[in-house]
Amino acid sequence: MLLRPLARYFAWEVTVFRYGPYTRDAEVIRLTEAVRDDFASSAVPVGPFCFFRSEQHAFAAVVLERREGNVGVEFDTITLADSNRQLTDPPALEMVSVKQTRDALRTATRVENLSGRDRLAHVHNHLVDLLSYIEMQEGFSLFPGERSRASLDRRVSSGLTTRKTEDRPR
Repeated sequence: MLLRPLARYFAWEVTVFRYGPYTRDAEVIRLTEAVRDDFASSAVPVGPFCFFRSEQHAFAAVVLERREGNVGVEFDTITLADSNRQLTDPPALEMVSVKQTRDALRTATRVENLSGRDRLAHVHNHLVDLLSYIEMQEGFSLFPGERSRASLDRRVSSGLTTRKTEDRPR
């Protein structure tokens, strides 16, 4: 189910910004803000895959927990079974954005007619840029080859300066 990775992304992004090595990296901040803005943008119809900022935080809280670890308190995401239960029960189920996203995933017969697809394409491209940047900073990649970018039918304005896909560096 796509809802769990979305919730995990929001959860880990908050944690990495607070405690990770990229807390002051301007490019990481710009790209993660672009991802968050694309999820929260009303430039495409509000509906599936539209998670406004407050919903992103609430969605993250559903799957992120603190627990005692080897070096003190550590963050972790809950198990797959627990997250499936959490994402199908209140309070997550009461979130309109979660319900709309779940319904879109259930009713789409093909990716081409998935409601919210344009929003996901923009998010995907920002994530490709983010991963490429971090891999360049770290000096290695966990994935062979070049990541493909999503084709964009429309432009989602995130409030940040964006370029057309063809103009973006890979």
